[in-house]
Amino acid sequence: MTYLVFGPDAAQKETKIAELKKKHLAEREALSFDYDVFDGRKMDPQILRQALLALPVFSPKRFILVRESHKLSEHNRKVIMDFLASGRQDHLVFVLEAEGFKGRDSFFAALKTHAQLIEAALPRAANVFDVTRAMSRHQPSQALKILHGLLSDGQHPLQLLGGLIWFWKEQKRVLSKDVFEDGLRAFQETDLNIKRSRLYPDYALEVLIVRLCRMMSSKTRAARTV
Repeated sequence: MTYLVFGPDAAQKETKIAELKKKHLAEREALSFDYDVFDGRKMDPQILRQALLALPVFSPKRFILVRESHKLSEHNRKVIMDFLASGRQDHLVFVLEAEGFKGRDSFFAALKTHAQLIEAALPRAANVFDVTRAMSRHQPSQALKILHGLLSDGQHPLQLLGGLIWFWKEQKRVLSKDVFEDGLRAFQETDLNIKRSRLYPDYALEVLIVRLCRMMSSKTRAARTV
């Protein structure tokens, strides 16, 4: 089996590589006899070729890890592609780690036909639309959890309120007229509470989200009257 573990999140990559090692190198002795690590920046093609062909001693399969495979020389890339094209990998777990590949990298394109891809992308920063998605799923507690994270990260309450207003307008087509208008009044109250300091802004948004979720979960999917 061949794996390409790539992406900018180094911690996530190391976790996945550790999981693969634990799975395939169960015996302690295997780490000495059936495990090789290479640096893609400075690797002798002949030594790489020999390692790829060597048979396991203690484990069912050898384990070879090539770090920074995006920096492999053309010679080493050819050694790897020739080996993968041969179809003789039953004795081996072959893991290539990479930060990423630039543009239309032909080596990366070829690897995708032979390897299982494991992408370690950096987590996307949350935004107000994650709050509204949780509201759409009728998960007020999750919506509030995301809200708290956004506020802790310094997002302004009135900016978040704008995103919630956009969401509510999108709900007009699926809400009854009365419910939709009740929601608009709730937004007006929240806006006044924030601007006139009647409530702490964080608490005002929490109250609004809970109110809107209740409106959406009770008789909110009825066709709106004309």
